Amino acid sequence: MKLLIQAQLQFECFTLPDSDAIGFKLLSTPWTDQHLGQYWGYELSTLQALQAAEGFSEETIRVLTLAAQAEVRFLVIDPNSNVLDGLPLFDC
Repeated sequence: MKLLIQAQLQFECFTLPDSDAIGFKLLSTPWTDQHLGQYWGYELSTLQALQAAEGFSEETIRVLTLAAQAEVRFLVIDPNSNVLDGLPLFDC
C-alpha cells in the first residue's frame, strides 16, 4: 500500500541522519499535464489534489511542483540553511 501511495503522490520522503533537513525523491518528472496524463492518466491539478488530501501544505505542494517541472529528481529542504536572495520563504 505504501508504494501505491508514493506512486500516486509522485514522491518519496526521507530524512537525513544528524540533520533537521528532509528530502524528497520526485517521481515521474516533469509534472506537466501532458507528461502525467501520458503515463498516469491524470493532470497536474489531480496530483496536487491527491497531495493536499494526504495533508501536505499548499506551500509544500507548490515547491515540489516547481522542482518537478524543472525536472529535479532529489530535493532537500533544510530549515538551517542560509536564505537565498530571490527565493520565497514559507512558514510551515
